[in-house]
This record gives sequence, C-alpha cells and structure tokens, in this order.
Amino acid sequence: MTDSRKAIIPQNNKQGVALLISGMLTLVLMAYEPTMSAIGMGWSLFLFLLFIFKLGKGLPVLELMLVIAAAQWIIGAKISYASEFQHFKYFMYVDEEAYMGFVVPGVIAFSLGILIFAPRYSFTKTYEDIQKLVTEQPKLAYRLIAIGLISTYLNPYMPAAIGFVLYLTAAFQYVGLALLLFQPHSKKKWIWFAAIMGALAVSSIVKGMFHDLILWSVLLFSYVLVQFKVNFLGKLLIILAGLAVAALIQSIKSELRSNKEEQGTGQRITLFSDLLKERIEGEELNNEEILTEMASVRLNQGWIISSILFNVPRYEPFADGETIMEALTSSILPRFLVPSKKVAGGRENFRQFSGLQISDGTSMGASVIGEAYANYGNYGGWIFMFIWGAFLAWGLSMMVNYGRRHPIIYVFIPLIFLQVIKAETELSVVLNHFVKSSLLVFLFLWGARNVLKWKI
Repeated sequence: MTDSRKAIIPQNNKQGVALLISGMLTLVLMAYEPTMSAIGMGWSLFLFLLFIFKLGKGLPVLELMLVIAAAQWIIGAKISYASEFQHFKYFMYVDEEAYMGFVVPGVIAFSLGILIFAPRYSFTKTYEDIQKLVTEQPKLAYRLIAIGLISTYLNPYMPAAIGFVLYLTAAFQYVGLALLLFQPHSKKKWIWFAAIMGALAVSSIVKGMFHDLILWSVLLFSYVLVQFKVNFLGKLLIILAGLAVAALIQSIKSELRSNKEEQGTGQRITLFSDLLKERIEGEELNNEEILTEMASVRLNQGWIISSILFNVPRYEPFADGETIMEALTSSILPRFLVPSKKVAGGRENFRQFSGLQISDGTSMGASVIGEAYANYGNYGGWIFMFIWGAFLAWGLSMMVNYGRRHPIIYVFIPLIFLQVIKAETELSVVLNHFVKSSLLVFLFLWGARNVLKWKI
C-alpha cells in the first residue's frame, strides 16, 4: 500500500505542473488565436508533458496514444489553418472555429476518460518482478522471439483466414525482445535488439511503410528508458531527435514509394540512403514551404475529420450508431459468421462520411473521433469519446491487475495496443485488434502455463 501511494502522489504533482504550464500557454495564446484553438494547443502541451513524465517510469502506452491524437487532430490541423499552402485534396473543408469547436472538446473528453480511469500502479515492483522472471527463465525471451520469426516466415504461405493470427504471433519477436531488455548485465540483448530492429527497418524500407518501425521503436525504447535514469531535459532531447528522424523519413516516403523500378532489397536500401543524403545535405529540409506542406499533409489527420464535418449531415445523414454496432459485432464475431463484415482499410466509411472518393488500393480511415461525429454529432460525439477513453483505460486496468500475479503481461501490452494508439484508424480496426489480440495473448499465456508448463 505504501509503495502504491508513493507512486501516485508524485505523478499527481507532475500532472498539476503540466496542467499549470499548459494553462499559462493557453492564456498567452488566447491573445492571438481563436479560443478553442488556444485551448487545443495548450491541452496538447499538457498531454505531451504527461508523456515525457511517464517515460522511464512505466509503460506510457495511453499517454502516447493521447499525444499522437492531439498531434494529428489538433496541431496538424492548426498548422494547416495557419499555412498559406493548400493541397488540392488534403485541405480543411470547414473553418477553424467549426473544426476546433468539435475536435478540441472531443480530445479533452477522450483524455479525461483515460486519465480518470487509468490504473495507478508502481512500476518499481513490476520491474523487479520481470527481472526476476527473466533471470529464472532465461530461455523464455528467446522462445517468444522464435515464435515471432517463424510466424513471419510462414505468413506468406498460410491461408488468409489465419493471416491476422500470424500477424499477431509474428509480433511476438518484439515482445520477446522487450522481455530480453529486462535481463540484467546482458550484452547479447543489445545484439538481438540491433538485429531485430534492423530487420524491421529493412522491411519498412522495402515496403515504404514505416508505421510499425516508428511505433515499435517508441514502445521498446520506453522499456530501455526504464533501465536508465534520464532527466526531463534528456528525455525531451531524445524525443525531439526522434521527431526529427521521423520527419526526415516522412519527407522521402512518397518518393521512395514512387520509385517502383527499384525492386531489389539492396537497391531499395541504396535508394533510401541516397534520398536521406539529399535531404540532409540539400536545402529541402530547411525550406519552410516543404516543412509546412509535410506537416499539413502528413501530420494532419484533420482534413479527413473536417471533410466529415462538412459532409455530415449536409449530404449524408448521421449514422446513429450503425458503424459503432458494426465495429462491436465484427470485433467479436469471425468473418465467416458475418459475411457482410467490412474489409479492413477504412475505405467504405471514409467514402460514406467524407463524401470523397479514393481508389480501392488506398487505405484511409475516418478516425475514431471522425466516426464519433458521423454517428452522434457534436454532443453525442464528445460523450462517445469519453466512453471510448474510459473503456481503454479499463482494459489497461484489467491487464495491470492480471500483471500483479503474472508480470509477463507488461511486455505484451504494446502488442495489444499497437493499432489502438494510431490516430488515423477507424473504430472497427482499432476495436478488432484490441479485442482479438487481447484474446490471443491471454489464451497463449494460459496455454503456455497449463499445456507447455512454462513458469510464467
């Protein structure tokens, strides 16, 4: 009990400090910006500070999710409104007052649902328990890595019906790597870290898709920081360096994908290196217009949300919970029981709610907050976002309670939340991943203990 109270009180103090700083910024911004935009930017700073405070003290999966949402729904949108650059398609379809008037309260409601119901726990004991587990079971991490690597190899040859299961078990290599990071005084863990993350980087370059690389890097790095005492400034500098690298990658991603003639792995890596060299040595990265365009198009999820605000209910009536019920049904029932289940990728809801057309090969989601508005409007959308945040916090609380007896669950949490923390993904994809990955993980852990007799 004493240990828990020691962990809670400082965290509450830090939340108070973050709220005070963000409140001061909001008051300053109100002299120059529309009220809701100022509140949104202040709240975004609050969430960012919470994320930094949590880094190194635990697993900030919920805080990371809130930071990503605020960045893509508020900050990216604000950059677009403030910029003279306007893409022919990726622009804001409603004025700033209308957009921020819905999105900012929606993000705050989402945040409050999470922060009010998020579990309070001491990661100090959890850290010690996981270290004890990997010391007593040194082969456990390598078993998980082996499952992940085998699943990665088998996935292309297996029926599509079990593709999602293999996608999840392939991620066990990162779960095993996270567990390996807790091994004290081990030099091999850094070799494995470099090998597995290096392979993911190569795969990302070949495909031109960097989401998984960035997300797993952030989530695994949070485990690394737990082992080192890094002060606030150090964590801030690390985050800023990471953002610079992510921005650099984003600036060349389209060009990398467009060069279809470069098919070989070696050629793709060479092309990637050449593009990076051009950006670093050239003036492109310092060009304000290019940086603004990148922020307006790549960072900004708001253009999709604004298109929904413009289209619903003007041309498309409110869905009145229809897609929410579809998401609940599809997350629980397999496709063969629900033949009408929507295909992943978000195209159907995107076309319906935004009124815009995209090709069948393009994957774009309405986002949870966009879908909340499309179903329930302003007030109902805010209530839904609060409930959604509370649900995710409750889910994490269940895992924390389970972790008191079986601390290994903490290294599986990033896998369970991997799709959940993406701000651009619609509810059906997010909920489907959350429910089915949770089910798979708990079934696996049960089978590992009761069938394979692993001591976990």
